[in-house]
Amino acid sequence: MTEGTEELKVSSLIPASPNAIYHAWMDERRHSAFTGRRATVDQWVGGRVTADDGRIDATHILLDTGRRIVLTWRTADFPIEAHDSKVEIVLAPVAGGTQVTVHQTDIPAGLGGKLKKLWRSLYLDAMKRFFSSTEAARKALREASKKGLLPTPGRRGGRRPIVPPRPVVKPEVEANEPERPRRERKKDLPAVEAKRRPTLRRKKGPAEKAAAIARALERSEREAAKKKAAEKARREAERKEAVARRRREAAKKKAAEKKAREKAKREAAKKKAAEKKAREKAKREAA
Repeated sequence: MTEGTEELKVSSLIPASPNAIYHAWMDERRHSAFTGRRATVDQWVGGRVTADDGRIDATHILLDTGRRIVLTWRTADFPIEAHDSKVEIVLAPVAGGTQVTVHQTDIPAGLGGKLKKLWRSLYLDAMKRFFSSTEAARKALREASKKGLLPTPGRRGGRRPIVPPRPVVKPEVEANEPERPRRERKKDLPAVEAKRRPTLRRKKGPAEKAAAIARALERSEREAAKKKAAEKARREAERKEAVARRRREAAKKKAAEKKAREKAKREAAKKKAAEKKAREKAKREAA
């Protein structure tokens, strides 16, 4: 440790395997989800890591899959003239999960206590909640998506490795045959050789697979929500139809009862008139 600097060490038991924690760190979506802050991660030695909405800027200097992550590390609280600190994250499998130990050295004086709280709240406690259950992880991803924290697939920030150009392979030409223009030579090649050779697909890494799984989970959740909404709309339509049918039946029954009452009233009036006529006839005969 450099003179005039501080160091810290924090540790916590996370209910997940070392590989799961390592790949969650390397996956920008899950890194952003469990910290609740926007993060970008380059998954190689020399790659850049930003977290806490850009307040943290780090660089991978050693990566041992499922075992250890070593970085240079600084936050927005570091003085401008201060050198980067060094962070070593050790993942040790134990009963019940993984013992995650964070050892940070070369911290500018006066920042040790603040960074210790940061590691606890932003990473260790957050990872403990994230890995507590599958539903907790899905909920964290949904909330991060709603807040716009998840990076756009294929558009990640940070430095990228420099890939040299592929060598151009020319078709063999007979020693005595003069070299002809490319178009002319291509016509002379067999049909199979003239066809473009299929490009080999790059094998996806663990972090990319994890991101694909996360996207599949989100897609299945959207489809389930859509199906649930459709089912709710169907039940509501059936309920409204049942209410309308009961109202129609009640109105029909009321109309039938009214018609029956009117018919009974007419028959009673007719009977009364017939009785009156009979009494008058009997009265005339008696006279």
